[in-house]
Amino acid sequence: MPRMDWEQFLDAHYRPHLVAVNLGTPSSSTSGRHLIALLERLTESLGTAGNYSIRTEGRVVKVAFEREIDAETLGQTLSAQTDKRGPEWASQWVRSFDRDAQREIVATLKETRLRFAKRRGIGS
Repeated sequence: MPRMDWEQFLDAHYRPHLVAVNLGTPSSSTSGRHLIALLERLTESLGTAGNYSIRTEGRVVKVAFEREIDAETLGQTLSAQTDKRGPEWASQWVRSFDRDAQREIVATLKETRLRFAKRRGIGS
């Protein structure tokens, strides 16, 4: 399903589902933009059942989903923990984006690309 602008998404979907990823402190070995790009690619590769939106607020990336299954899928892929629901979110997952999380995302993206290539007859 399509990615939407954050404000339009929130206007269209009452109490969506949230996965929040804390990028931690900036380090010389890992740029925040690189981590955000990885997270965006992973979200896009999931083939969501509903609409979603991504917003960066400081060092936190918020990924909001129309459908709970999509939030749960991303949350589980990132080994995120469920968090207390707030008044604006129907469900909430949180994860700190450390080096282990980065490796998990890269591995998941690689698996997704390989599955896609095999379906199209490109891989062996």
